[in-house]
Amino acid sequence: MQIDASNKTFYAMKNFGKLLIIFVFTTFLNPVFCQNFLEKELLPNKTYVLLAHPTVKNIETVNFLLTNRILQLPEIEFVGVYSLAENYDYGQSVALLKKPEMSRFHLQKLDGVMSSNQIFAQNEWTITFKKLFDQSVGAFFFGGPDIQPEIYRQENMYSVVTDPNRHLFELSFQHFYICNQYVIHLDYLLTNQLNYLKYQLYHNL
Repeated sequence: MQIDASNKTFYAMKNFGKLLIIFVFTTFLNPVFCQNFLEKELLPNKTYVLLAHPTVKNIETVNFLLTNRILQLPEIEFVGVYSLAENYDYGQSVALLKKPEMSRFHLQKLDGVMSSNQIFAQNEWTITFKKLFDQSVGAFFFGGPDIQPEIYRQENMYSVVTDPNRHLFELSFQHFYICNQYVIHLDYLLTNQLNYLKYQLYHNL
């Protein structure tokens, strides 16, 4: 059976449509896509607040506060920021954010591992920290296990440190906003967003 040119065009377009649908689904369901907010999901007309250590429990805590109007931020969206070196499986958070009711939440991963000698100086995270700061109006830092005492020059006598890389990441993250040792430092913060907010949330809220 012969197929004329119009039929060939029809079948070609049909197959192209299938490929396009497959591409769209695989792109948006790809865990890497879901963890690159700055490159894939940032919208200029949105207002964002950052969430450090965006575990399932922490995201659900914020969502509970929003749903029950304990935390009244109706126009805000949230970006979970974390290091891939943390001792937590953020694939669980990626899976949670695929639910339709979690559309206000996003994720931004950062690669790399820092030592305690690097976190209080400009490092490979600094540029991303600046981008996140520029695109947000506040940050939430959650409570958690002990920070390794060696960081603040104390002997570790009793602390059980379960996630040292998380602490190193969050200290460097906070240091960007509050210390003047960076090339991009406190003057930058005061000049660009004087009203920038930082919250400390604990699980007993």
